[in-house]
Amino acid sequence: TNPAVISELRLPLVTEGIVVTELGALGGRVGLRVGDILVAIDGLAIETPQAAADALSVARRGTWVEARRRGARVRLRF
Repeated sequence: TNPAVISELRLPLVTEGIVVTELGALGGRVGLRVGDILVAIDGLAIETPQAAADALSVARRGTWVEARRRGARVRLRF
């Protein structure tokens, strides 16, 4: 994760995953928030923005997203 993003969003210094900086149409409907950290989609670990885009491009009803929000685990379903 980019140190500037960590500072701007006041995230923990050791942050693993993909930080949500824009919601887009799908993210807002699912319940993601700017500053959430995507950790997994359908159990697949998300380590790059491209991995998140690829997983979300095949998302369907029942897909779940695991994220961290202010240190707490959040699980959201489509």
